[in-house]
Amino acid sequence: MFQIRYMHRAMPLLLVVLMLAGCADDPEPSNEYRAHLSGPRGAAHIIVYRLETPPHALPVTFSIDGQSARMLDSHFTCFDVPPGTHQLVAKWRADAVLPETSLMVSAHPGETKCVQLRSELGPIEMVYPVVIGAPGESWLTELPLEQAEPDLGMTAFVPPTRQ
Repeated sequence: MFQIRYMHRAMPLLLVVLMLAGCADDPEPSNEYRAHLSGPRGAAHIIVYRLETPPHALPVTFSIDGQSARMLDSHFTCFDVPPGTHQLVAKWRADAVLPETSLMVSAHPGETKCVQLRSELGPIEMVYPVVIGAPGESWLTELPLEQAEPDLGMTAFVPPTRQ
């Protein structure tokens, strides 16, 4: 009887404690990408990632110098390349209605470059029973490692393969 009679007074305090318990800091971003920067001596590293890039469920294939990696959203890969200028290509599946895009990336020995894929889908039209998507845009942007680090901490690694 004592517990039930005073429960209404304790309830606000209990709610505040539960709300504060749910306000913990965001987890630290992962530095997993650093483990993949140990390529051949003198090589440059080009980290490529996509995060929150529509269409999220469709893969895109990145290729550079005979290496490729097929990725869904929230993933990254690291290409080890010789120093110099290289063409990085991002190619979507045909049903993604997004164009192939490329970027020339120059890197020095031991240097790490970060490239982010971004995209915008075109307008979608419903013509029963078919959904028609207008072509969208996609582009590659080179970013400083310090700027890309928080994003990289929220992605998972996909190893590149030789073509």
